[in-house]
Amino acid sequence: MAILGAAMLAAACSTGMQPASTNARVMTGDGVSAGDCVEARRRAVARPDLEVDRLPVLTAQNPRPFLQMPPNVRALVDRQGASVKASVVIDTLGRPVMSTFRLEESKPHAWLGQNVRSIMPRWRFSPAELAGCRVPRLYKFSATAPRR
Repeated sequence: MAILGAAMLAAACSTGMQPASTNARVMTGDGVSAGDCVEARRRAVARPDLEVDRLPVLTAQNPRPFLQMPPNVRALVDRQGASVKASVVIDTLGRPVMSTFRLEESKPHAWLGQNVRSIMPRWRFSPAELAGCRVPRLYKFSATAPRR
């Protein structure tokens, strides 16, 4: 009997037959079914720092930050170095949602953070993805410059 079963299995494999599939759904690491965009977006909106399959990626940084730095700020940066940290939600179209912009650090001068805030709306991103769906996701920006 076992030989007959093995022979039937071998015959099925050799003819290219595929085993019958079930109605199983592939789940992401966060437990969202692949392609369930409504659920993926609901979870992403509820928790902007949700673990996703792909994070947002900066694709166009035009203009670049700090291009027209005032001389007094440049002098401070040259003496002390600089650090800017900010976060913003990137929507499903790859655009920053500026109402969510949070400046976490702007050293040694506030102008640095203000500059990032003023130009970031023109930057473009590839949006985050969860379960094969574009979702809004928190993006963290940081820039540093050593002292000279």
